[in-house]
Amino acid sequence: MDHLIDILVRIPRLILMHCVVALVQKTSKPRLRGKSLLPLPYKMTTIDTTGVYDPKKGAYIIVTKVDNTPPKASTKVAAFDLDYTLIKPKSGNKFPRDINDWVVLPGVGGRLTELYQNNYKIVVFTNQGSSSFDPTEFAKKIRAISNDIGVPLQCFVASDYGYCRKPSVGMWRLLTEGNEDVEIDMSKSFYVGDAAGRPKDFSDSDLKFAFNLGLKFFTDVRLLQEKLAKPVHPLDDLDPDNNTVVKPSGGQEMIILVGPPASGKTKFASEFEDYVVVNQDKLKTKPKVISVTKQALKDGRSVIIDRKNEYIEDRKIFIDMASDHEIPVRIVWFDIPRDVSEHLCVYREIMTGTHIPAIVLNKYYSRTKGLEIPKDSEGGEVIRRWFKTDLAVVKNPTIFFSYLV
Repeated sequence: MDHLIDILVRIPRLILMHCVVALVQKTSKPRLRGKSLLPLPYKMTTIDTTGVYDPKKGAYIIVTKVDNTPPKASTKVAAFDLDYTLIKPKSGNKFPRDINDWVVLPGVGGRLTELYQNNYKIVVFTNQGSSSFDPTEFAKKIRAISNDIGVPLQCFVASDYGYCRKPSVGMWRLLTEGNEDVEIDMSKSFYVGDAAGRPKDFSDSDLKFAFNLGLKFFTDVRLLQEKLAKPVHPLDDLDPDNNTVVKPSGGQEMIILVGPPASGKTKFASEFEDYVVVNQDKLKTKPKVISVTKQALKDGRSVIIDRKNEYIEDRKIFIDMASDHEIPVRIVWFDIPRDVSEHLCVYREIMTGTHIPAIVLNKYYSRTKGLEIPKDSEGGEVIRRWFKTDLAVVKNPTIFFSYLV
């Protein structure tokens, strides 16, 4: 089977190189490289070959046996997405009705058997929903699929958000830690998935997953090359040099920050040493924010209101307080595109474990009920800022510049 891969692409062995062999151009941003990766928040030391291994956070690992034989460690990995790559609902529905609603796609069994016989380890990486996911039931499904195909599988399931959910590479990291100390040859390994950013695809997460890892990428088990556009990274060409420099005014004032989660508001506020920073993430409730703000103003302190503040009525509460104390107001608006905000939220979750629910961003970016753009007429000077990468505060640039959503 090696010739099927080698004749497609002949490239030197580069661990975690910067390209996907699917006619995708090399990116100028740094990508994931070996030891610079963020360590997993847990250590996988063994795999339960009898069923489901639960690392408590990140991904489930399901190992199947065929003829009492589990997957064997190998330098070569043939990795696959699950839904619409290996199987589809036999009911014809878009989503399966239950764990028995599946059928193996044509050609899958023969191809995986051929790969297995040529000493490839067959691995599945799949994202699943978190609300209704049942690992025990899903393990039954994977075992049934494995028996149908006739090949033992190692299946990694991301049922939650964070570093293990594709296109992030946490599941691959688990694979490398559970490969019996056998180093994977990336030049002889590949990944197959249906989410490639084509017009009919629901996303491009599979392509980005392969791109992050430097794996050859194909869109079906026939391993035919397909011309694919390079994934667009939200941070590409997004480093403006025209941001207004905002410094302390020299007198008592109020600065109201406006922007989505993870947009840099708290980092910005930390640069004002003598100001009272009123952070709703820390204080938890709006009434507490109002109370602390009132006290700070009463004490003659300058204040920074660090919360989303997307609505005029919310900003007015604080502007009126400043007016009562006859102090000026500056409104600093972090004008961040949604795709950038989503990327930053996932990066924050990977680094801190803090998950930002999708509903928060949906609400902020809603066309009808979302952000009300700040204006000087509200009673404060509006300063518009764009996102600019500050590598001095990026703890892990390789993850920061990889594809996360």
